[in-house]
Amino acid sequence: MEPQVTDAPPVLALARLGAVMRRAFSVRMAEEAWAVDAGLRPGCFSVLRAVATGATAPSQRALGDQLGIDPSDLVGLLDVLEAAGYVERRRDPADRRRYAVEVTDDGRHAIEQFEGVAATVADDVFGVLAPADRQTLEDLLVRVITAHEDGAAVGGSSS
Repeated sequence: MEPQVTDAPPVLALARLGAVMRRAFSVRMAEEAWAVDAGLRPGCFSVLRAVATGATAPSQRALGDQLGIDPSDLVGLLDVLEAAGYVERRRDPADRRRYAVEVTDDGRHAIEQFEGVAATVADDVFGVLAPADRQTLEDLLVRVITAHEDGAAVGGSSS
């Protein structure tokens, strides 16, 4: 018998929540004709959004490191996004071994569509919470993620 969520340490509860979110997002994306026609698969949204939000065009390596995606998996996701016309990979003139990834105008439009799907999924998943509880949860998650992305909490605790 699987342990109850209430018995799970926070790291396992969050992993299960992540699985719930990924499953709900995948189901919803399968209902989006534009996504199906483009051959999009799980992971495309996070890669596309990361490319678009960077100050400069990231290298494939930097993108993989940022997202924690295996290089071969990242190449597959970038292949899908490039075939859909959402990103372009270009050789870096300063380092010909490096590919810089840039979002296209079609990619920016796709991000808007992805974000609409993500908002619907968030409403579906977090709709069980009162609005104030949902806002508190979102604020806490952002605080934890930001601390770790900035490196402030890595390897220790921060209070």
